[in-house]
Amino acid sequence: MAVVVRRHWAWLASIPIMVIAVFLGVEQWRSPQVQAQANPPPAVSVEGGQGGGPSAEALAAKRVYEKVQSLRLELALGSQDLSALGVSMGSAQQILSAIKSFAESSVEAMAAADAAEQAAYRHLAEAQRKVNVGPRDEGVLSSIPTLREHYLSAKAQRGAVLGDLVNQVNGLLTTDQRAMWHAARSSSVDGVAAPGQFRYVAGLTGEQVRQLDLLARREGASGLQTAASRVLSGGQMSQAQQALTNMQVSASAVALAERQVLPLLNQHVSE
Repeated sequence: MAVVVRRHWAWLASIPIMVIAVFLGVEQWRSPQVQAQANPPPAVSVEGGQGGGPSAEALAAKRVYEKVQSLRLELALGSQDLSALGVSMGSAQQILSAIKSFAESSVEAMAAADAAEQAAYRHLAEAQRKVNVGPRDEGVLSSIPTLREHYLSAKAQRGAVLGDLVNQVNGLLTTDQRAMWHAARSSSVDGVAAPGQFRYVAGLTGEQVRQLDLLARREGASGLQTAASRVLSGGQMSQAQQALTNMQVSASAVALAERQVLPLLNQHVSE
């Protein structure tokens, strides 16, 4: 009997968590920032300075590297992304240099924006938790719309801080590359992302993204290209094929640019 009761309460306790996730899902799980936080860049080992500890310069370089990699993940400017866009080595160097410069010069602004968004989210989540758990509190219930607005405002302010970097990158891409980049940044629908080269296809509907995700799980990478033709138009298939071709052609150029602009990529990365 005791085992049954404990299982019953464990099931009930999970309900608020599921409700909160549903309530915040539309805004929160689409956020590239959240994806970046959920998949942080790997830690990089740094050379020791005098006394056996890392030097100040090494620690500073490590922090910049980690911020650069986090921004690249959030903005869909990782190695595969740049290759899929078909950028030259020179363009890749300019884009990476812009990200690095932004990471170095906007530390305080980004930290403040991050803190404000995270605090607003915590307050909203806590209020929703109280509503779900009870007892009913009209004051808490009535505060949720305001807290939700605060969260969306903080999120928009953080986006404005990133806007300068986004504008710089836009200026370094061709028209076709910009279209592919914007597609990659908006290819997730309700937490489901278009797989592989299909995330660079412009104009995907939510239903197409979900079907591509299902096909990727069922067919695997080898069978996805053929199966995708049942979901996408001819023009969309051409865009996906172009992204795949770009990856094969530009990968080495992007790798060379990374080694020149981000030398820490060449050093040992700890697990």
